[in-house]
Amino acid sequence: MGMGQFLRRAGLLPVLLLLGTVGAAQAPARAGDHSAGDPRLGFAPYIDVAGNPDLAAWGAATGQKALTLAFFNAQGSCQGGWPAPEARVLERVAAFRGAGGAVILSSGGWNADDLAERCAGADAIADQYDGVLTRFGADHLDIDAEDGDVHDNLRPEIIARRTAGLRRLQDRWDAAGRALHLSFTLAVRPDLGMRPIDLAVLRSAVAAGVRFDVVNLMTMDYRDGHSAGRMGPRSLEGLAHAREQLAALLPGRTDAQYWAMIAATPMIGQNDAGDEVFTLDDARLLRAFADRHGLAGLAFWSVGRDNGSCAGEGKARGDCSGMDQKAHAYAREFAGFTGRR
Repeated sequence: MGMGQFLRRAGLLPVLLLLGTVGAAQAPARAGDHSAGDPRLGFAPYIDVAGNPDLAAWGAATGQKALTLAFFNAQGSCQGGWPAPEARVLERVAAFRGAGGAVILSSGGWNADDLAERCAGADAIADQYDGVLTRFGADHLDIDAEDGDVHDNLRPEIIARRTAGLRRLQDRWDAAGRALHLSFTLAVRPDLGMRPIDLAVLRSAVAAGVRFDVVNLMTMDYRDGHSAGRMGPRSLEGLAHAREQLAALLPGRTDAQYWAMIAATPMIGQNDAGDEVFTLDDARLLRAFADRHGLAGLAFWSVGRDNGSCAGEGKARGDCSGMDQKAHAYAREFAGFTGRR
């Protein structure tokens, strides 16, 4: 994601995959058409699994039931993995599910070692996605495609290869009568919405007949010289532009249907750009907007930062928000959002 470039280097926090419980079979649908969603996934913040976090303890502390696991990526070859032993991640997920939780699996991220670059063809890419979804008993895959300074995963050839793999995965699940839920996590800009290179990901999917439920927009790290002190309002501007872009890409739907395809993910507190800070007031503004427009979901980067242990530091860190806040304060602002996922 543009979710904090130095904090989310793929070598530290590989790819985002949205994990959920395996859903009932559904008929093939158009991109953005919704089967009955899991209301627990309306608010599913990202959690870096590298530090062996206790997912169930977070759920007990916040009362929330969904998380997005970061990240599952290539490991220097066409073999996917997490930034922690998978057996340990599975144990944590099992405990979280035992307490009523659900998870999303995500693949990609800033400077991700993308499977679409390491794997030779569509079948090999699909094998990696299919395998991890099966091992985790998940049906929701999130693709976080970004143009990092080491790994540019928005290059046309990478987009095309990834799309082919996703279409192969979709075809397999359709043939098995299983419902695959797919989301794309992409950058957004307040004055523009999605950039052309981000829109290319969606255009490729639509052209190939790849169905997606949600476009998750990273409302963070604008670096535009205009968003300091206005991260909340500027984020809403970007979401409004993105809604118009979806209407142009997928014509013939209602206003409510377009909003129900959009999720938002801010970087809480101090962003990587030193003058950009997403405050608790900004979180309240975004939550009210999401409620009013019926967004698909809310998340944030990241659970490990949702505390006030480095208040006022003025520099983004992976273990605290930089805000004067109570533990889990941002989670409480987004708590109970059911969304449309």
